[in-house]
Amino acid sequence: MVIVTKLLPTGPPLAAKRYKLNSLQFPFVFEITSADLLFPYTEEAWLKSTNSKDTVAMTAIISTSPLLGKPADTERAGFGISEPITFAGVLTRTGGQLSVQDKVDMSLYSKEDLALLDSVDKALAEREAVTAAP
Repeated sequence: MVIVTKLLPTGPPLAAKRYKLNSLQFPFVFEITSADLLFPYTEEAWLKSTNSKDTVAMTAIISTSPLLGKPADTERAGFGISEPITFAGVLTRTGGQLSVQDKVDMSLYSKEDLALLDSVDKALAEREAVTAAP
């Protein structure tokens, strides 16, 4: 399972996190943090970015395929929104609730969509390799 956040209305993925399906119990609660940012974002770059103060759409993809760029025909997807709010002078975000239920129509993925998903796969693999290194 991979969670991808994407700036609305367009833009590259901002952050992603991978979970193994066999380790999950539903309903599943997760959190995306600065540790999950994808290149070119670092925590500092994210905080300085106007994107950090904008609405963020989240996409959850549940797939039996290990790679987003090579989707399985059993894939399911869900979507949610996180809004920026200021509370006591501090910018924070609303939690975004996702409901995953729809089967993905594989014919709706364009070449650009698959390239984007492939780039998320590569970024996650690089991060996992760094994390696993001694």
